[in-house]
Amino acid sequence: MATTTTIDLTHQVQVVTDEDSFGGEAYRAECSCGWASDWLHYNEAAAEAAGVDHREVAVGPGDGLDAVMGELLDLQDGLADMVVWLAENWSADLPVPVVYGCHGGPDPVPPARIEVWAYCTDPADLVRISHLVGVPPVDDEDSGGTLYRNVRRAFGRVTLRAYGRVPEGAGAGS
Repeated sequence: MATTTTIDLTHQVQVVTDEDSFGGEAYRAECSCGWASDWLHYNEAAAEAAGVDHREVAVGPGDGLDAVMGELLDLQDGLADMVVWLAENWSADLPVPVVYGCHGGPDPVPPARIEVWAYCTDPADLVRISHLVGVPPVDDEDSGGTLYRNVRRAFGRVTLRAYGRVPEGAGAGS
């Protein structure tokens, strides 16, 4: 039996794994107060969500500082995922990405996010990045009428965007 612990000062919840009767993985959340979720087959994320729900019910809604801490931890998770992905997939001969801190969205206090942009002067670089990311390029026109080809991949609140200008006369999708 393997155990992964999530640190939380109140109602410490951990996700526990065990082999089910069919030889697969089963997961459940267990709390330091004695509460435990049902066993969930092949679904660790659902067990984690059950633990989060338990804490919210047991402790009540968080305050403003809790929201800030949660936002920072969400950014940290996305950054960690992107760092690992870049280390495993990006090569030195591709354009060097640039990091931008951003906010946006329709909410009165939009969630923070980070964008990592790589401008591709060579269309072949954008094609390579498209294959690495596993999504096809999409054409967008900016407010000045310039056509750009984009490839995007999200890592939570952290987004990788590779883009390049579509040559004059090439048209969309060419």
